[in-house]
Formats: sequence, C-alpha cells, structure tokens
Amino acid sequence: MKKLISGIVLCLAASSAGAADRTVLIEDFNATWCGPCVPIGNIMSNLYNANPETFALVQIHINDAYELSSNWDINRLTQFYQSQYLPTCMFDGREQRIGSGWTQVQLNAIYQARRNTPTDVIVTAHASLHEGSVYAVNADVAVESGGAARTMRVYIAQVLDHYPTGSHYRNCLRQIYVHPTTITLNPGEAQTIETSMTFAPVDMGRTQDIRVVAWAQATGTVWVPGTDNTVVYNADIINYPFVEPSIPGDLDGDGDVDLGDLTVLLANFGTASGATPEQGDITGDGAVSLSDLTELLAHFGETL
Repeated sequence: MKKLISGIVLCLAASSAGAADRTVLIEDFNATWCGPCVPIGNIMSNLYNANPETFALVQIHINDAYELSSNWDINRLTQFYQSQYLPTCMFDGREQRIGSGWTQVQLNAIYQARRNTPTDVIVTAHASLHEGSVYAVNADVAVESGGAARTMRVYIAQVLDHYPTGSHYRNCLRQIYVHPTTITLNPGEAQTIETSMTFAPVDMGRTQDIRVVAWAQATGTVWVPGTDNTVVYNADIINYPFVEPSIPGDLDGDGDVDLGDLTVLLANFGTASGATPEQGDITGDGAVSLSDLTELLAHFGETL
C-alpha cells in the first residue's frame, strides 16, 4: 500500500507544471509611536488589498501596547534580522527595507520579484474550531518531487486585521507558534505541524478580521544580507471563517483539488479515528483510508 501511495504522489508531482505557487511573507515591524511607520503601513495596506492571497502580511509591534507579552517580537527584529530601526520591512526573510523613504512602486517591485522567485516548497494553513474560542491550527509543509531536500523551521501566526484602529494598521500579530524543532523533508515528502490557539475576546468580537499565516523558513540564526540564510521558502494566509472544502478532496479550501490536497491526505493516511475533513477524512468516518484517497483522486484537477 505504501508503495502504491508513493507512486501516486511521485507521478502527480512529476506531472505538475512548473514550481510551487509562492505566497510572499512580509513582516512589517512598527509601533504606534513611530511616525515614519505610518506611510509605510499605508503602502503595505495598499499592496495587501491588491494581493490578498499572495501578500502574507504580518505587522509586528515593538515597544507599545500591541506587542506580544514575550520578547519574540523584539528579538526577531534586533537579533534575527539585525535591525535597530522602525519601520523595518522584511520580504520573505531575505530583502530588508528600513525607514520611510520608499515608494509603493519600489516596494511592489520587491514583492513581485519575490513572487516570481521559484520555490519547491508547498505550505498550506488550516484552522478549525475545537471548542469555544480554541482552534486547531495546522500547517502542512511539503517538498515537490522535483525539488531539493529542505531543512526548515515552521511558524504559525494569528493576526487581526485593522487593529489597532487606523488605515496603516493591518494584520497585527496577536500570537505566534514556532515549532520547537526543525523539520527536514526530502523531495516528495510532507509533514503536518499541529498546534492549538485560543483567540482573545477582542479577536472573537471581530472574527471577520482574523487571519492565520503559516510559513516555512530556512534555519539560519541571523539574517545575512544577499544570502538565503533566513529565506522564507513559502507561506500561506487564510481568513476567518475557515470554511469546509466545497469539492470532495479540496482539503485546503482553495477551490481546487491538487497536489497540495493529496499531500495533506497522505501525511495523515492511516489515521484510524478522530480525523477531520481538513486532514483527509473525505468520507466522514473519522479515518483517513483508501476510500478517502479514491475519492480525492476521482476529483483530482477539479476547480470551482
């Protein structure tokens, strides 16, 4: 059975056209007291509005009322990305832009360049209600069969859009999960990173603004200009409500049944009970088995 499944994965992956589709991660470090952050925030807002599915914006507040209770945010800026200034914008953990002296045309060009950079990594975010305001939040990470072995660290963030109030505040970081160990995937392999998140009352009071962002990043400990030391291989952003798949086999809810969905199912193949539709239980029996694989393959390639 495992050989059969592996053969299906490799066959479909080999026949897929081109590299994986890239969603660009943008980390916008700012603060409410930072005047120069306002014009950059407005530019980021415009670019996010124009590219909501491929511009994975995370706005990270530093030394104000909206920063995280941990030191992750300030350490991310000053130690990991080697910047002492606000605003600092990081595109895919590689291209750094500091200060407010940048135009929308210039920053859009950086985004477009990253968007057009090939990747062999697929990242798919999922979220489903567990109980009350607690959500199961997962990231499926895979390497295409024609790609290279990758060692990565996986991040999952919950953000709240239009928070705090102001046109230049978008996708404010509310909580972050950093997988404690790196993962290594060979071509054709996949892994699901699982966690849970409790959304705060202020977030649950404006659920239409909740977003989940997941990304897989190189394992360098500090950003080095002009290198891929901390490059983000790929990212994904999903919006609340986290809807159920509308096509049998559309596990990530993106409107088609493709290699990403198959990768998710195979990563959970053999689960005997308690499986969710997002994990590959297409038939609704709580298991991920051959019947689910057959159903997915019957719809492979379909789009809304």
